[in-house]
Amino acid sequence: MEKDKAPRAAPPNLPSDDTVAAAVARMAASAKERGHTGLVTSTQEWQALALEHLPKPAAMRYIQAVLDRAGQFTSGEELQEFADLVTNIWNNAPRLDRRGRSANELTRPQRPASATP
Repeated sequence: MEKDKAPRAAPPNLPSDDTVAAAVARMAASAKERGHTGLVTSTQEWQALALEHLPKPAAMRYIQAVLDRAGQFTSGEELQEFADLVTNIWNNAPRLDRRGRSANELTRPQRPASATP
């Protein structure tokens, strides 16, 4: 019997945007609200940061680079909130090794081609 090939949905309450720009906008809004101005930056800068740390051994350096920008968190819950926002950006950043597509794009259901004459 063939397994269901439907994409996995993000766990409840985790941010999951359709584009890196939307993910960055969500990060910026939360960062401004909480006073983490080091996390308010452009979409291009977030993409460059993700691409710089793309190789698997560099993933932890990516997280450290983000933490260095953030400053102090007030609680473990706040740290987790921003970790989720950073993951959302990472999952939306286009990757060269994926033909310019992001992880989220690869896991979305394929839309059928329109039947235009």
